Amino acid sequence: MPAAAVVAALALERLGYRLTVVLVLAVLLGVVERRRSWVVVLVTVAAAFGSFWLFHNVLRVPLPRGPWGF
Repeated sequence: MPAAAVVAALALERLGYRLTVVLVLAVLLGVVERRRSWVVVLVTVAAAFGSFWLFHNVLRVPLPRGPWGF
């Protein structure tokens, strides 16, 4: 969805990587795909924190942390 990419690009610096990924994936999986809520929560949290860990620790790519350092 092009709109999700635009929202993610605009929110990335303001909200941080992990929170932006959680919100965008929650909308895409919960609203667009209509998955069960427990699946949405599990996948969004795993994808957000797992990809952040991979980029930050393994690949050493600096990602925005957001206003709360999260």
